[in-house]
Amino acid sequence: MTGIEQVSLEKTVDASGTQNIPPPVIEWPKEGIEHDGVNVRCAGTCLEGAVVEILFAFTWEPVPAIGTNWCITLNNVGPGARRIQVRQTLDGVVSNPAEERNFHVRKPSSVAAPMVTAPAAFNSFAAVGDNVLFSGPHVSGEAIYIRDVDDTLLGTGDVDGAFWYFSHSWEEAQISYVKITKVVNNVVSHVTERWIGIGLENNKLKITITNPPNESVYAVGGYADFTGICTPTSNTRGDAYVGIMPPYPMGNVGHVIGNRWYVRLGPLSRAGRHFLYVIVTDGHERRISGRNESLEIGVVDAGENPHPPLLMEPRFGDRFFYGDVVVAEGLCEVGATVEVFDYRGSWSIEAEVVGNKWSASLMLGRGTHLIAARQTKDGLVSPNSGMVQFAVD
Repeated sequence: MTGIEQVSLEKTVDASGTQNIPPPVIEWPKEGIEHDGVNVRCAGTCLEGAVVEILFAFTWEPVPAIGTNWCITLNNVGPGARRIQVRQTLDGVVSNPAEERNFHVRKPSSVAAPMVTAPAAFNSFAAVGDNVLFSGPHVSGEAIYIRDVDDTLLGTGDVDGAFWYFSHSWEEAQISYVKITKVVNNVVSHVTERWIGIGLENNKLKITITNPPNESVYAVGGYADFTGICTPTSNTRGDAYVGIMPPYPMGNVGHVIGNRWYVRLGPLSRAGRHFLYVIVTDGHERRISGRNESLEIGVVDAGENPHPPLLMEPRFGDRFFYGDVVVAEGLCEVGATVEVFDYRGSWSIEAEVVGNKWSASLMLGRGTHLIAARQTKDGLVSPNSGMVQFAVD
């Protein structure tokens, strides 16, 4: 289960007529929690279709979002006081940042991680409702703690002679991430990790494609968005992947949040019938996985793709003050629609087109930005324009 509450978030209009949207909601990490820093899950809710960004270590970075949920796991976070903020952009409107969420990461420990002999493997499997046994050797003076991905305490190890034991059961199919530590003389050890696949048929994730329908047709140069549901993942190291047979290079790695996955496939470069498959992975080295039955799509060459639009402003190396509106503009084909997008994939907006000219107003966070544009006409998508790099200080 994702454990993320569904929160109603809507656009509003202030007295001046300016549209406002609320910031995203941060559900995890909990305020003030002490964390080991190995896998820090940051997650919450957002507006449907919004682009979510997280501010961590002075830089706004894109965050995966599916539907009204966003989630990112920060791996191997350094010690000390840490804080995050999130914001969202919808239809070119940027929210204020959410209130800071603070947590603390412990210093690297001088105490080695506990030895865990059961489950012996990083990835293991159990039926729904079965007790999963965790155990290992015990030395006098040690206390054993078992926690989940959000650092919630599941329990402590019971000592029986030279060994400690702990058992836990899960009541729904899922991939559960468990971490075990020991405390010696008030010092918390390094972490031992385990991923438990609960209720998996043949130890495989169950995957369903909800979009697109089978035998959908796309134009050469276009994109196909694939969405679906799967066995709930641990939100630590999951990936979604769409493969095409016979294979050829395309941008086709997506992301997973809880029990939902998303992949954008394209640009589609070869006409014909293609059979696709979806793989969702999780666990240590992403070795808990599942694969769906193949899906057929058609790709047709409907004509010559339009040329890339001309991106005239901003110019390479320009600098803007934080809070200023950055106007992107250029030339395009008459009758085309133009999309302006972040080259790293964190956001995209549709530009306003008048005749053969287009423009888009951007409100961007501090940092270095890479943008480009492409145009669509008669269902055909152009290659990307030249990339422009500029800074917001």
